[in-house]
Amino acid sequence: MDKSREAGCTAYLTKPIRRQTLLEALEKYSEATHAQSHRAKASERVPAVTDERLRALVPAYLEGRRRDIRTILTALEQGDYEQICTVGHKLHGSGAGYGFPEMSALGQRLEWAAERQDANDIREHATELSKYLDGLEMAVQRPQ
Repeated sequence: MDKSREAGCTAYLTKPIRRQTLLEALEKYSEATHAQSHRAKASERVPAVTDERLRALVPAYLEGRRRDIRTILTALEQGDYEQICTVGHKLHGSGAGYGFPEMSALGQRLEWAAERQDANDIREHATELSKYLDGLEMAVQRPQ
């Protein structure tokens, strides 16, 4: 629990997790994530990666997310919503760890859209992810 607090977590669930508890947590924290992502978009700021160890990994991480977009679009053409859900889940889990909370929020939205099999939302979120990556890649290429 101390490590999760140090990492910035403000809440957690323990197993076994009841469905109602999970749904309540998702609703509560998705509203916070949604508000946070809108603030990030409004300011159009790209977070600076200050940890030197992570900074060296960021270009490869971002390239992997470009591949994820191609995977999402291919899976969408094939109606493979499970694959899209998996990619969204991975983005949701990894983005904030690299200093990109908006990427985590996009991953969560992709995951939910895939669960609903909402092709329009999936396309929209994939486009958002691409634009977000464009901004990140430009920021990474700029001298600090």
